[in-house]
Amino acid sequence: MKAKLSWEKLARTQGYFYLATGLWPLFHRKSFEAVTGPKNDWWLVQPSGCW
Repeated sequence: MKAKLSWEKLARTQGYFYLATGLWPLFHRKSFEAVTGPKNDWWLVQPSGCW
């Protein structure tokens, strides 16, 4: 039973991580590019960021 809870917590944490990193470029481009590097084709970041 304890192992199941840790796997659920891991999956939930990973989901939150993907949600946050997916929404990040849509809300604050400058900080996103500061961490990941400058983007030449910003139009590619927008659709991939929201999915």
